Amino acid sequence: MGLRGIAALFSLLAVACAVKVEPLFRHPSIVVDGFDESMNFAISRNGKPLPVNAFRNRIAEMPSDPGFNFSKTASFGEVKMLIGMLSTGRERQYRDMHRGSWMKSIGPKVCAVGTQTGSLPAGCNVFATFLLGNDGKTDAAMQREAKQLGDITFVKTDYGDLVVDPDTGNSNNWEIKVKVFHYFRQAVEHFPEVTHVIKTDIDAYPFPGNLAHIFVAAKGRNKDPEMSSMLFQAQATPPQGWSSEGGIRLGNQGQLYGYSASTLSCVFKALRADFSVNGTLVSPGDTQRKLIKGPAIPASGTPGEDGFFTEMVQHFATPNGKCRPTWNLRTTGGVLEGANFRDFKLWVDMN
Repeated sequence: MGLRGIAALFSLLAVACAVKVEPLFRHPSIVVDGFDESMNFAISRNGKPLPVNAFRNRIAEMPSDPGFNFSKTASFGEVKMLIGMLSTGRERQYRDMHRGSWMKSIGPKVCAVGTQTGSLPAGCNVFATFLLGNDGKTDAAMQREAKQLGDITFVKTDYGDLVVDPDTGNSNNWEIKVKVFHYFRQAVEHFPEVTHVIKTDIDAYPFPGNLAHIFVAAKGRNKDPEMSSMLFQAQATPPQGWSSEGGIRLGNQGQLYGYSASTLSCVFKALRADFSVNGTLVSPGDTQRKLIKGPAIPASGTPGEDGFFTEMVQHFATPNGKCRPTWNLRTTGGVLEGANFRDFKLWVDMN
């Protein structure tokens, strides 16, 4: 069914029920055709990172950011990258290990931001924050930690309600989808200076210098003498309608991926205007449930949050869509696909 058909059906539903239709994603509930709630496909060891001591040992093994030299170039200044790390209240020790490693790097320098941050700190091009919601158990402790350290973003809906943190890290959980959705929304609305937004899990170790290097290299075949030619040769040709001003999606794995802020801003503007996402029906009234049908739901269950959000972006970011097409820079095991990038680590799976 095309957009016109969806819009017509939407209008008929609204008229028939004679009730006000609520904005998308207010409530953390979902009904999906063919969805079996018993299916849990955890993102890492049943949704949990390594035990604390093993995680600490892995952190100690991590090298310095291979992108250190690039962070000293003029091109690095073209990027303002926000890295948001999914976390829950009970993961304080894991957050502290990230704080004591790549987040305190001086090459490139990483600045912490959080809910209370008014604007991006000067002197930084990489910004990091932990993404927390409400679990009903550790909320008071989280408020104290956020006030003390300033690197926690409390993810909220349009209504100002905290999103719900689920008990599991399963990426098929509706709560995870809602959290990631509103993180991307908050990132571009609260920090308009940001050029790229990364979402990562607590069990991933990013190399911001290398990530920034790829973002700059993707601006054009001759943009970066070291990386651009390799990137344009190794990856699939940018889609029809793409230009150097167009956005990119980096990564095709849920553990770490990101978008150009321009893409995210356009998609959320379109979502607010249309209330529709290629097959999405927003149920009218106060049922507190939404019906989401992605264009390609896998037989094994609903898409993970990465696939779920990608489908939204791909709906609007097309040659004839409301947003410029995105160039998908695919990754495998934390590196870009292509033989030339085997030793160019963007992130490491800590499991």
